[in-house]
Amino acid sequence: MKKSKTVWSLILALVMTGALASSLAASGVGAVVWYAKWDPAWDDMMKNPDIEGTSGNYFEMDPSWMYGPTLSLDITDTWKISTTALFGNYEYRSGYTDSTGKKRVFEGKEFKWDSDLTLQYKYSSYMFFFGGLKYQGYKSQTDFVRLGSSDQELSRVSSKAKYYQYGPGLGVGFNLPLWGPTSVVYNINFVAQYATDDQEEDKTADYWVYGINTLLGLAYYSKALDTSFLLGGKYQMFHCKGQDGSDNEKNNGKNDYFYGVIVSAVYNF
Repeated sequence: MKKSKTVWSLILALVMTGALASSLAASGVGAVVWYAKWDPAWDDMMKNPDIEGTSGNYFEMDPSWMYGPTLSLDITDTWKISTTALFGNYEYRSGYTDSTGKKRVFEGKEFKWDSDLTLQYKYSSYMFFFGGLKYQGYKSQTDFVRLGSSDQELSRVSSKAKYYQYGPGLGVGFNLPLWGPTSVVYNINFVAQYATDDQEEDKTADYWVYGINTLLGLAYYSKALDTSFLLGGKYQMFHCKGQDGSDNEKNNGKNDYFYGVIVSAVYNF
């Protein structure tokens, strides 16, 4: 229920913002779909716990779909505000066999979100600068399953956690025409964020997170449809640094990777 409220609240906010577009120079509203592979900072911890005598260690998480709305508002010919919010669900399975021959399995479900609010300055027809805020995170539910030597389930315990990070970013982008309404789009930005990992067992870890967010794609504008299309690849990398050196900061010194194919369609009016 909370997840549904979050999604609908964001969509309602974007619709209300779109109602103001008529007072600005131009605007666009559309949708973004991102088929992405996630290599979380904690995957090695799940695969290789600090326990002696384990074997058969593994961690598996398939790519999944992230999707959501995007909105842009042209303030002037050179200044633009835009926002994008993506949501998706991921599942993972990891585990190992302990020294007694019993298996430990972790089955996790992650509801993940990734959003940006950006102010862009058009330096020329081919180059632009931008800055803004990024907010992302996930809610996690993990089942800890203990199996016997013949794979029968001996016990199952569930745990919940919430991770979120937010902070500013600055970047530069390029829009290089190829032929007609087709162009190559590339942008890269650098972010510095604060992150908190809240565990159900009252274990909290705080991090400073530094990273990059980059996109390379092929853009096409359909004059007949008044719509801009984009097909490309998007890559994110974040490095986690613990703030106080506590034992709860399991992601300290680890990198979080998020990458895949992205498609968008934006109607301009």
